[in-house]
Amino acid sequence: MANKPLDTTLLDRAIVFAIRAHAVNRLAQYDPDIEPVAQALAPLDGLKATTVAQMDEQMTSLKDKIHAARTALIK
Repeated sequence: MANKPLDTTLLDRAIVFAIRAHAVNRLAQYDPDIEPVAQALAPLDGLKATTVAQMDEQMTSLKDKIHAARTALIK
């Protein structure tokens, strides 16, 4: 499993997510109400996985940051 590539569905979703995250970051410059969403997505900016194992590893290492950002957004 260490070298299993990401399937195309996951890859497609990752690309769509990256585009949406970029759009949110750009919009946050013009609308302060969007800033909390941009901050909540910020921990995911570092994801650069090309395999399932890398995705698991990166998500595990970001788990606490993702949880903190989600908690801050929900407040």
